[in-house]
Amino acid sequence: ALLSRSGRTRQIALALFGRLATQESPFVLVSGLQDPDPAVRAAACGWLDPANDLAGRRLLFTAVNDPFEFVRAAAYRRLILSGNEDQRREAEAGVKDDGINVRIAVLGAWAQSSDLPRRRRMALVGMADRDPLVQVAALDALPGEGTGPDALKGVEDVPDYRVKDAVRRARARLAPQTP
Repeated sequence: ALLSRSGRTRQIALALFGRLATQESPFVLVSGLQDPDPAVRAAACGWLDPANDLAGRRLLFTAVNDPFEFVRAAAYRRLILSGNEDQRREAEAGVKDDGINVRIAVLGAWAQSSDLPRRRRMALVGMADRDPLVQVAALDALPGEGTGPDALKGVEDVPDYRVKDAVRRARARLAPQTP
């Protein structure tokens, strides 16, 4: 199935190896990162366990070097949501990726992170981005806990209505909660 001409069949085969989690699984999944079909490479990113040293290194290489934005985004997401501090530190670079869609996806992954100081720092980097959709993703990633309203100063005057709406949502999260 891994040698099938159908990319979908190869994706399914990778998913089976990911679910089986045998000793050979990491090697098969890492080989999926070399597939000519970017959808198969993105699927491999989703199944790789960053805790495996080889898988973690290959994910990082893919996150930085794959020509397709959605593959880089999938690799960054997997690294961000891993428990490995070194990998998460390396994944911070995704907030400054050349691709707008990668930056948006990376900020979405940081929004799910329980590492509030790093999540806040990545959101602030994203809020300084020139693209309004990246700014929206950054504002949505900004944690309410431990973040002051002054964090919104750089985006409050952005004329884009989507950013204005995201600022309103962020302001509601940052407002002190009354019992």
